[in-house]
Amino acid sequence: MLMSTDTTQFFSNDSIPITDSLNFLPVDSLSMELLSSDSVATQIDSTVIEIIPEPVQLYSANKISKGNEQWVGLILLLGFIILAFVNFNHSRRFSQMFKAVFTKNHLNQMIREGNFFKEQSAVLLLLNFGLSAGLSIYFATDLLFPMSGFTRNPEFFGYFLIFIAALWILKLFIIKTNSIIFKTPKPAYEIALYIFISNLLSGVIILPLITIYYYSGISAFLFIAFICYLALYIIRLVREYMIGSAYSIFSVLHLFLYLCCLEIIPLVIVIKIVSIYYNG
Repeated sequence: MLMSTDTTQFFSNDSIPITDSLNFLPVDSLSMELLSSDSVATQIDSTVIEIIPEPVQLYSANKISKGNEQWVGLILLLGFIILAFVNFNHSRRFSQMFKAVFTKNHLNQMIREGNFFKEQSAVLLLLNFGLSAGLSIYFATDLLFPMSGFTRNPEFFGYFLIFIAALWILKLFIIKTNSIIFKTPKPAYEIALYIFISNLLSGVIILPLITIYYYSGISAFLFIAFICYLALYIIRLVREYMIGSAYSIFSVLHLFLYLCCLEIIPLVIVIKIVSIYYNG
């Protein structure tokens, strides 16, 4: 009898109610799981927020075609100022130069009106051509060789200006040497003038295209600029052949060798240098 009483008292007074174990224990375990899941989600979210911006910043910092180089913008602005000045103060000569690239009559008219090489408009447009051509090559290296070891800065751009000037001086030397050897000063001057105005026209056409490329980053405009230069280059080869063939002193073989030495060989050398660097 004592045994049953103790047992009854044990279950009635000292025991923990069953409802407590059913109601509170699962709630506590569920809340623990929710808290742990919330903390994990918070850690994941914070990790994602820290990681995502990093590649975006690195990618945008390495692009040069997004308008993030102030000195390039100043050079482009200088080019447009030169074009505006020449068009305002030398508009007749400026339009005559455009027409002389495509028609022989206007080229002869330019020759009769004096030495175009010494005119103010020619010097300014030559500066514009050097800046436009140099920036075109500068942008092309970033587009074709994005992982190259070159440091893109004004010094790197200056190398291209030196290369363009050296190539032009080499062409003038070849033309002058041939005119002395074969005693053909008139056709030599005509060819030199045509090469000169063809380059000036290419600088005028290329400048707005590379400006759009620089500020938009759309590579199609840079390709269009090189296509325009290539088209003018082909026209120049044809016109140089026509100028040489107009003089009976030149044979077809002589014209072919002359054009190879003047136009084709320098182009082959440039392509060879680029291919060696690209393959190396």
